[in-house]
Amino acid sequence: MPNWCNNSITIKGPKAKIEALYQEIKGKNKMLDILRPMPQELRETTSPTPEKGSANYKGPQPRVDGYDNWYDWAVNNWGTKWDVDVDNLELNQQVAGSDEAEINGWFDSAWAPPLHALDYYIEKNPDVSIRCMYYEGGCDFMGEWEDGADDCLAPSDYKSSDLLEAERHTLLGQLDEQFGIGESMAEYEQDQFEEVTNA
Repeated sequence: MPNWCNNSITIKGPKAKIEALYQEIKGKNKMLDILRPMPQELRETTSPTPEKGSANYKGPQPRVDGYDNWYDWAVNNWGTKWDVDVDNLELNQQVAGSDEAEINGWFDSAWAPPLHALDYYIEKNPDVSIRCMYYEGGCDFMGEWEDGADDCLAPSDYKSSDLLEAERHTLLGQLDEQFGIGESMAEYEQDQFEEVTNA
């Protein structure tokens, strides 16, 4: 089982385009495969690629864009191995003072945020803006990716008070508000203190 990376996303752009994107995401119940489609030839492949002579070997697998299995393609083109659950994404058609709409919400991804898929989509769609905040405490990273710029931090570089007391407009404050990192860290620090005290 993977570590789950928590993600919060906003996809903003021309109203008709964002509405169509949202309908496709919800209709197909996936997001990454829409932002950057996986080649059809790799969808039914096996990972890891079976070696010739092994029980799982059924002949050579197709090679597309330098990859011969779904897993390697996904990790290198999405940034995570599986597509994500789209149940918690919503469409906001009332972006103040504009002809734009937004897709807002959250999802979990396996091990890492799907930044490669987001990079690819905005390169192909310069009229769209994407912001993704992410947190994965087990692998010690948190941050914000916005339109190709990634600001990644290590939670272990901070104490719980740094996050809890951070001004809400700062990146630390926004990450804490989104994911409750400071409170989780405070509980961990208290547990560690009690372990040492009771030893």
